[in-house]
Amino acid sequence: MNTNELDSFPFHALLPKRETTAASFMSKYPNYDGRGIKIAILDSGVDPGAAGMQVTTDGKPKVIDMIDASGSGDVDTSTVVEVDSDGYITGLTGRKLKIPSEWKNPSGKFHIGVKNVYELFSKFTQSHLSKEYMEKEFIPSHKPLLANAVKALNTFNESEANKKNDDLEIAERVDQILKKEELQAQVELLKKYDSSNNDLGPTYDCIVFHDGKMWQACIDTSERGDLSSATLLTNYRDCFRFGTLSDRDQFNYALNIYQEGNLLEIVGQISKHGTHVASIAAANFPDDPERNGVAPGAQIVSITVGDKRLVTMETGSAIIRAFIKVIESGCDLINMSYGEMGHWVEGRIYDLLTEMVNQYGVIYVSSAGNEGPALSTVGGLHSMHSDSIISVGAYVTPEMMIAEYSMRDKIPGTAYTWTSRGPAFHGSLGVSICGPGGAITSVPTWALQKSVLMNGTSMSSPNVCGCIGLLLSAMKQKNISYTPFSIRTAIENTALKTSDYDPYAHGHGLIQVEKAYEHLVTFHKPELIERDIHFHVTTSLPSSSNTLGIYLRDAAQVLKPSIHSITVTPQLFNEKNQPQSKKLDFEMNFHLVVQGGTSWVQCPQFLNLNFDKRIFTVKIDPSSLKAGTVNNAMIFAYDVKCAEKGPVFHVPITVIKPIEVQDNRFSFKETTAPARFKRTFLNVPDNASLCRIKVRNTHQTESGAFILHCSQLRPQISFRENELQKYFSIQPNSNVKFSFPVNALHTLEVCFGKWWSSLGELDTEVEISFDYVQLVNRSNPITMIASEGITRPTESKIQPLGTRDIWPEGKIIYELVLSYTLKLAKSSECSINFPMLSNCLYESFFESQLWMLFDSNKQHIASGDAYPSKYYKKLEKGEYKIMLQIRHESTSALDKLNESPIQILHKVKEPLSPTIYTTNYAAISCQEGRKVGNSISLQPNIVTPLFVSVPATSSVLKAAPVKTINPGSYFKGCFNFVNKDETRTDDKGLFGVQLFVDHDLSAVVKTNGINKSESSEKEEKDFLDMKITMLNSSKISKENREKLLTEIEKDELLAIDPRFLSAKLNILLGDLEVDKEKDFKQTVESGEEVKNTVFVSEKFQKILDLSDEILKSVDFNSLMNGLASVKLDSKKVLYSSKEMKSLEKQKSFTIDALVVKGCTLCTIAHKMKQKSEDISQLLTQINDIYIKLYSINKEMEKDSKIIRFLERHALINEHYGRFAKLITKSNEDDTIDPVPNVDAKLKQAFDGLKWPHLVKHLDRSYHVRFPKSYRMF
Repeated sequence: MNTNELDSFPFHALLPKRETTAASFMSKYPNYDGRGIKIAILDSGVDPGAAGMQVTTDGKPKVIDMIDASGSGDVDTSTVVEVDSDGYITGLTGRKLKIPSEWKNPSGKFHIGVKNVYELFSKFTQSHLSKEYMEKEFIPSHKPLLANAVKALNTFNESEANKKNDDLEIAERVDQILKKEELQAQVELLKKYDSSNNDLGPTYDCIVFHDGKMWQACIDTSERGDLSSATLLTNYRDCFRFGTLSDRDQFNYALNIYQEGNLLEIVGQISKHGTHVASIAAANFPDDPERNGVAPGAQIVSITVGDKRLVTMETGSAIIRAFIKVIESGCDLINMSYGEMGHWVEGRIYDLLTEMVNQYGVIYVSSAGNEGPALSTVGGLHSMHSDSIISVGAYVTPEMMIAEYSMRDKIPGTAYTWTSRGPAFHGSLGVSICGPGGAITSVPTWALQKSVLMNGTSMSSPNVCGCIGLLLSAMKQKNISYTPFSIRTAIENTALKTSDYDPYAHGHGLIQVEKAYEHLVTFHKPELIERDIHFHVTTSLPSSSNTLGIYLRDAAQVLKPSIHSITVTPQLFNEKNQPQSKKLDFEMNFHLVVQGGTSWVQCPQFLNLNFDKRIFTVKIDPSSLKAGTVNNAMIFAYDVKCAEKGPVFHVPITVIKPIEVQDNRFSFKETTAPARFKRTFLNVPDNASLCRIKVRNTHQTESGAFILHCSQLRPQISFRENELQKYFSIQPNSNVKFSFPVNALHTLEVCFGKWWSSLGELDTEVEISFDYVQLVNRSNPITMIASEGITRPTESKIQPLGTRDIWPEGKIIYELVLSYTLKLAKSSECSINFPMLSNCLYESFFESQLWMLFDSNKQHIASGDAYPSKYYKKLEKGEYKIMLQIRHESTSALDKLNESPIQILHKVKEPLSPTIYTTNYAAISCQEGRKVGNSISLQPNIVTPLFVSVPATSSVLKAAPVKTINPGSYFKGCFNFVNKDETRTDDKGLFGVQLFVDHDLSAVVKTNGINKSESSEKEEKDFLDMKITMLNSSKISKENREKLLTEIEKDELLAIDPRFLSAKLNILLGDLEVDKEKDFKQTVESGEEVKNTVFVSEKFQKILDLSDEILKSVDFNSLMNGLASVKLDSKKVLYSSKEMKSLEKQKSFTIDALVVKGCTLCTIAHKMKQKSEDISQLLTQINDIYIKLYSINKEMEKDSKIIRFLERHALINEHYGRFAKLITKSNEDDTIDPVPNVDAKLKQAFDGLKWPHLVKHLDRSYHVRFPKSYRMF
């Protein structure tokens, strides 16, 4: 083959610039390549070490600032230390940090903090490094130990198999049992750590100091305190330098220092997305210019708005902080390839965005969204008053199909299937412009890839942003003034309307740089005064006001002609700083032209406008429009002085005339082709609640990839709440079926077609039917998530935020932090909901809501924001703290939320299905024969009575995810009705179900078919019990306790009563703990060990004497015989209730005394062992106690009282496997010790077992699990 005949690779299409004429523009004007322009990338972070992110075309630094606006990279460095005599400081990890001699620090003070490195990494990097750690460091040490432990256990079992244990004495049997338990415990522990793979990552010390000129900071990535190997950095914007955590992770980061050294901000990248976006907009490859971004001369300001705590989700606080930074940095452009859906057309974020654009001249370019292909699917910001935002749709060209997607064949250029469509629900076009929506370009170095393919409006937005950067570069160099509105007018009026032009997908068309440049140059004359004036156009409908266009969608709106008021309000750019003469001199006359709807739209021909709003009316007559179609028209306003510059403003009009469905059925046939969609609009019949759709591929041999997107719009509710979106393949001569709930009398769009890259044509059939399944005469939604009900805050605090959160002109932003307590008696998968603000982000009145959940050790466990359904977390039993932050500039607004509750939502452990009956009588009497079961036959237009029976308490408790179900809690779920051959396609359900709890279910138990309260039978306290209660009270003074003790001891009978002796023993133990605490405190304060051996020995002897006195009061053999008899007495005829209670008391006193005695002997033996004294006699006594406890309770590990002794028994016998297993279990059940103590005991066990890798494993995550303070917002 002649290789010279091969086509050259289309490198230009990897990052498209020809289609937008950006490439030809730069060929003509090479210096207008973005130089002099700052583009703020509000995203997941930009890697300054990525390919193409080093310098601009004129040699300047490419990335000139890096900020993490989310707060997830913040480190509290408010702790201040000084260097010791050896030149070290001690970090918060406890490591000794050697200060390099070359560091200059006149004050001698160092700010220190800690950071878990996994809080910075992307999911990819974290997974990669965790796997590497396990494979290279952990597993090589762990696997051989596990193999040896299994072998030792098997050998023991084989040797024991041939022995006759029945002939052994109990002491020998117990000894054999202990040996086996030790080997089993070692195997279990090693298997547990082998399977858990719970690597929380290392924690690094952070150091901040002032060198006399500026703040400096570094991170001890060595984990050894070797600061000479650390990268010393200052604020990135001052040095343009960054560090790399390690060669293994290739993770580049920058640092910023705030609040006089008390706050360190570590800036990384939480995903590939931000770097890819920045590379499309402005990457520069000096040696390979074909790979350049659209504006290679532009500089980048990287602002991370995605929060690692929320995976990559943006928050309102991060966006507002980003806006502040954009203004401070003097950025010309913003690219925002983030966004969520919205419910209504106003919100705090939009208000500040509008101020930033209108007052500070920042051009805001944003991705329209990837929620198409149905109409009205643009993101939340674009659903607001969007004249401040350039919203970008995504387009794919034939060259991109060949170069980026390696398609077998190419088709004409088209909008991507998924690109969001307008109109916005307030009537604006929704999409301003479109651009190439895919690229293969640079990603962060930690991705270990040079470049990747990504597609989405996230990619089309930076392409358009780069195009605008070229225009701004030209305007600045030519000294041509512009505003965000003159730029927007230029690109919209010159955009290319492609052969497949669709205003809802393409906006005004595909951006064309050359024509937009010519427009700006030609029409910048001073007499064309609208450069500094933009026009806010609103419409008033019969049912709403202040919309941005005319949008008629439901059948009731198009039954007859309608009149609409249009208000045009001129607004002056940066009005505060403009002379009043601009308002006085302003006058324009417009020619109004209808395009696309001359037969059904009527409007005035002319409009005179001064600096005040003007109103004119428009008549819409939809009678001539075809049913089932969408119809678009536009009223363009041309300046009569200069009509050739194009429309100065426009009024979009969309009218949908739905089909009236006959007999509840509708069908159509469609020959499908790539990216060609059949849109059908149906008026959902009255009372219909369910829609069923069957799609059939009638081709006999070919399959295809399809999309079905159905949607309805309801006022102030996001389209996502009323949609079905399914991507699927259909095999030849086959069909698929879907069903989903619908809202009657609202227009349903059924959008069906082939995926854009699914080549070829296929004949299909689509059948649509509606069902009238509804609940008649129901009072409430019948609403099975379980809710623990409402939790009120335990603490609230309002305070001003720092320098990063002051809006220009001194507007201080405040935070309200609310604290809540969550107690779980058993594990649960739950979510946290703040009902007042949930499901609102861009449209929220407040800037943001962000909650963080911490365990009792202050470890950060989970976070969530405005969308609670995204953040379910499996929590173990225990006590948790929830901290919720809400921000606003008004303290009075925050004050109103001081007592705001949160709701804890738990997933049920198993389905809780109420039983359904056909009659009321059957439901009450629980007649098995009248149950509906899982199926029922419903006849058309016939009401079928159904009666729902409340589930049995036992079923509720079994399904409940929490141990205690308090009054006010409720279960929430749904009923669905589907045909037998169908599967539900969503989890929303047709009818909600709620089961409210009006009493404490957990206080009710079922015994022999009769429910009894646990508290119904209480033992009457005698006189001694009352005195003992007083003795044990924490409120009694030491003096009064001594008097009471003396008084009881005077009574010879009471003085030897086991109850009194047990109480006296507990008091002695308590005093001993107090003394030990005092000694510990003295040791810490003096630095010397306090030796009080004699005093402690006296206390020990008292404890042993009291324990023996209690044991003597109970005949052990009689007790054992009695317990054995009770066990055999299944019918309870040998012992009365009183005798059984007495026996249980003796058992309890005996266990208490044996445990206390055993623990004391173990402590004494441990002290003797430390002095190398012989402990063989003590060991005999200790093991004798173990045997007695074993005789009483063969399942000692389940007894929380005995387990305290078992731990000490295992340790003194050097059974470290048993010891580790026991302390792990006691920690899981009910922690006796503070958890850090448990950690220390585990390390003691692993040291004893000579498992150093597990000690290192625990140390690696210690500061993650036991941080010194709560994580910062």
